[in-house]
Amino acid sequence: MTADLILRGTLVLGEGLLERGWVAVKDGTIVAIGASDPPGAREFFDSGDALIFPGIVDGQTHAGS
Repeated sequence: MTADLILRGTLVLGEGLLERGWVAVKDGTIVAIGASDPPGAREFFDSGDALIFPGIVDGQTHAGS
């Protein structure tokens, strides 16, 4: 699989933090997350120490409600 975009940073997941993780995005949809080597992509963005919240689309909504 070749993604459109790979985002690398600290992922905030339900299980806790995944440091130096990555999110693969294709056609505007998250298609994979991981901690090992990411798949190939047309674009790559390393967010450094920034937090990435995969799956939270609207920050104004409340999780669990």
